[in-house]
Amino acid sequence: MDAYVYLRNICMGNFTLSVAGLIPGYWVSFLSNDSWRLKLIQLVGFVVCSILFIIMGSA
Repeated sequence: MDAYVYLRNICMGNFTLSVAGLIPGYWVSFLSNDSWRLKLIQLVGFVVCSILFIIMGSA
């Protein structure tokens, strides 16, 4: 397999996962900014990112 194709496939996979997580997370944070406190939104984001990193690291 060509190195360019291999790296492109990895980049596209990472891009897909980033878009799937970042865009919905941005909108949830934007819409809940008034009802939740800022520290709570940051804490939830940190916990969710930590869980996702643990899952990806163990795979």
